[in-house]
Amino acid sequence: MWSGFPTFTGVEDAEVWLQDYGLFLLESDLSREEGVAQAFSLLVRGKAKVWYESLQVEENLDWATLEVAFRRRYVANPQWSEVKQMMDNLKQILDGDFRAFVWEFEAIWSKLFKVTAVENANFLKMTKFVDCLHVKVRDKVELDGRARMRRQ
Repeated sequence: MWSGFPTFTGVEDAEVWLQDYGLFLLESDLSREEGVAQAFSLLVRGKAKVWYESLQVEENLDWATLEVAFRRRYVANPQWSEVKQMMDNLKQILDGDFRAFVWEFEAIWSKLFKVTAVENANFLKMTKFVDCLHVKVRDKVELDGRARMRRQ
C-alpha cells in the first residue's frame, strides 16, 4: 500500500498529487474536512504554500471550496473525451478499498461536471456510479430516482 507524505510545490502533476493526497487521508484515517484542518497546509510548499496562504478565509474552510480553488489554479481543464474515457474505464474491484473507489469516482465526476452542463445531475451521477459498481454489488441496488440496497 502507498505510504508517505505527499508534498506539493506547484510543479508536480496536480491530478496525481490529489490522488496521492486522497490516499494519504485514507491511510491517516482522516476525512476530507479533517484533512483541510490538519494536513493540507502542511503538505503544500514553496509557491503552492504562497498560493494557499493568499486564499480568502472562506476558500480554505472546507474541502469542496478548497478543491475548486486548487483545481482552478493547478489542474488543466480536461476535454470531454478524456473525462468520458476515464469514467468509462472506472470499475469497482470487488475486494478493493470501497472508499478509494468512491473518491476516484468523485474526482472523475467533478471533472465531468465541469466540462458539461448536466441537467438532472444528481440522478445522472447516481446512475453512472451504479454503472461503475461491480456487477455483484450492482445487482443489489435499485435505482428509482434514488438508490437503495435491496434486502435479500
